[in-house]
Amino acid sequence: KPEMNEEIQKILHEHDADAKTGFLPPQEPLLRLPAEYEAWEAIADRLPELLQQKKLRETVDTMLLLDASQLHGDPALRRAKLVLSLLVHGYVWQGGEADAASVIPETLAKPFAHVCTTLGMPLVLVNADIVLWNWKLKNAAEGPHLDNVEKKSGFLRIYDEDWFYLVTVGVEFIGAPTLSKMLRSQQLAKEVVANPTSATAAVEEMTTLLKDTASLIFACDKVLARMHEKCDPHKFYAQVRPWVAGWKSNKSLPNGVIFSGTFDNKPQQFYGGSAAQSSLIQSWDAAFGVQHKDHATQYLLAMRQYMPPKHRGLVELLASASPSIKDAVTASGNADLVAAFNECLSAVESFRSTHINIV
Repeated sequence: KPEMNEEIQKILHEHDADAKTGFLPPQEPLLRLPAEYEAWEAIADRLPELLQQKKLRETVDTMLLLDASQLHGDPALRRAKLVLSLLVHGYVWQGGEADAASVIPETLAKPFAHVCTTLGMPLVLVNADIVLWNWKLKNAAEGPHLDNVEKKSGFLRIYDEDWFYLVTVGVEFIGAPTLSKMLRSQQLAKEVVANPTSATAAVEEMTTLLKDTASLIFACDKVLARMHEKCDPHKFYAQVRPWVAGWKSNKSLPNGVIFSGTFDNKPQQFYGGSAAQSSLIQSWDAAFGVQHKDHATQYLLAMRQYMPPKHRGLVELLASASPSIKDAVTASGNADLVAAFNECLSAVESFRSTHINIV
């Protein structure tokens, strides 16, 4: 593809992104941790039953302390982050909002803190854990599109939960090629701004790239709109959503959560999982200079801290490009380029509108 030059490949690689799968790993995430961590996996396997019977806390309380420092490589660390996040959230919310646990025992807290710190991520379940690193392929010959993925781990045994996360995997996969197209458009922006009247080839290429990007975002919108097919909104609110809640600005845990034996036993406060933590969705805002109302802007900036650090770096790179895509569109005054750029904005607006209607 013309947009895939060496510099763009290098940028994607440095930020742990892939031309075909975007922020999803190019290979299936690790299905299970090495044998020495089987105790964690065994509890995760039984998590829905343990939560239903309100027996997760007593199970975790009798767990042995395993040495997380022997976990090496991103696939294993990411799997550990997912599994331990599920156990932590299950432990906190087993009794519902009225009986939230504000202290996590050392046997869970210490390995969890180690894994989160090693990955440079907060001590809470995030979008990357439950979406980017939580799928397996039905057919290995095809990519992780919505109808070819299954969820690996979760809190419940209802398909509404699976579908909620899998739709988001589908969005991430369909939207993946927008990353290279936006990066290439930013390269061309320099040429267009330097010579707005003579950079005809650059304007033409940029117009095509932005048209393609808009089509891809509209395709993501169509995938997102499939949420209602197999995720009942009432079940989502009553059964799925409570488990991913965090411990910041939460009336059930006003001081946050103490992870015993870590951070001097000082309470930690973090928001729960949210699609606002999707690096892909934020990358569109970043590349096109989409402005939000003040409180929304602050929230979205805060959510960047919940992304894997390299992914956050790519969002920040797209946001800080100078000249920007918008600068080039304005400088060119080219009607086709302006129309293509506006189509991207319409696509992002449509996607956000669909998302708001879901949540």
